[in-house]
Amino acid sequence: MSEAKDLTEIRQQIQQRSAEQKLTQRSTMSVPEMRKLLGLKKTDSYWLVHKNLFKTQIIGGMMRIDLESFEKWYANQVKYKKVGG
Repeated sequence: MSEAKDLTEIRQQIQQRSAEQKLTQRSTMSVPEMRKLLGLKKTDSYWLVHKNLFKTQIIGGMMRIDLESFEKWYANQVKYKKVGG
């Protein structure tokens, strides 16, 4: 009987952690992450950023790209393809 209770507690903990992770989903990515995603070189990735094709913000001294605006831009362009999926 105690094993069933332990399993129930473990299941509840897993569900709680899963819910917490959903709340903390990322909303930005770094320029090097975008570079790897598109298979670009450093100059090309910063060229895209400085053309203001998607929203960027400086967080902790690092430039971050808004994922929502990046995905919107990516869906409406034909030149670049994601390397990793």
